[in-house]
Amino acid sequence: MKDNGITPVVTMFHWDLPNDLSWLNETVVEEFARYSTLVFEEFHTHVSDWATFNEPNTFCSLGYNQGVKAPGHKSTTDHLVCAKNVLIAHARAVDIFRSGKYPGEIGIVLDYKWAYPDDASNADDGTQAQWDRDNVLGIWADPIFGNGDFPASLKEFYGAEMPVLSEQEQAALRGSADFFAANTYGGKVTKRSSFSTTLADYHAGDDLAERNSFCPCNPGENTSHVVDMDFECGADSPWLWVKPDSMYQYLNYIKTNYGNPKVYVSEFGVDVKGESDMDIATALQDDFRVSYYQLYMMQIAKAKNEGTNIQGIFAWSLMDNFEWDDGTNFRFGITYVDFESDDLKRYPKKSATWWQELIASMSSTSITV
Repeated sequence: MKDNGITPVVTMFHWDLPNDLSWLNETVVEEFARYSTLVFEEFHTHVSDWATFNEPNTFCSLGYNQGVKAPGHKSTTDHLVCAKNVLIAHARAVDIFRSGKYPGEIGIVLDYKWAYPDDASNADDGTQAQWDRDNVLGIWADPIFGNGDFPASLKEFYGAEMPVLSEQEQAALRGSADFFAANTYGGKVTKRSSFSTTLADYHAGDDLAERNSFCPCNPGENTSHVVDMDFECGADSPWLWVKPDSMYQYLNYIKTNYGNPKVYVSEFGVDVKGESDMDIATALQDDFRVSYYQLYMMQIAKAKNEGTNIQGIFAWSLMDNFEWDDGTNFRFGITYVDFESDDLKRYPKKSATWWQELIASMSSTSITV
């Protein structure tokens, strides 16, 4: 990569926890610190840019609350225990990096799909949208980029079940990132039926983190907020509501609420409905994906022009990949991978050409891609 003028940014943890460890046991913090020490020492001459964790909300919520991803643990509050241990592990890794005076920068990748109030004129819906942001994003961003502590709305909802960050832990967390890496793919709508619920209304395995919102493109959901069904719900993944404005809203929220830190848009992209069932020639003409990137890039440019400190962007993804428990059924790549061929032959899609032309046309003063 470096020989080709590409700067690698390496994620230290992307959900691949050794089988004898658990994010519910605080001993994992020390193990992550030992791992961090080894990683920085071994690779600092080649890698200078690091992200400690990718989408911690995903593996804490889906792994330790809903139990639909590894380790398959269902609960109503253990995702909070996971969150505290991940946060402390993050702070330890950053301290090791900074104390060791290693070159470069270190941050964290936080994902969020922007929640729109069901009724923008309804104050309760606006409150619920903020609760969603606190539950999914603030639980991570407030300690690191804000005051060091968990959002007040979480403490109120979970009561005695909410983990406590000590003053020492809060001090270690505040400012423990050189950049905010933001993943976002689309939007959501607030779920009015959950407004007056309490913790006692839920059972182990219920989605507590995103209990206040839903994706209108999921089968059976209310689609009244969808203007163009074919385009906005044209992704293959039913959780992805193509809503370009959601990109702007997320970036603007980071600027407004977290002191305008250095931001990298670390993931955004889309899979095309039916792409895995198409012949290769048809799949390469991914006009839907090109439109997605065009519209989302316009929103990134809008946010940057309004002062958001955007320093670079990463499209997801360079090539079709193994998409976790979805396997190879969903394709997000701008490069088609023939999974049936012995050598996994690759073919650039129309979206790859679009990116190539865009990058070539950007001036040296533009944001990097």
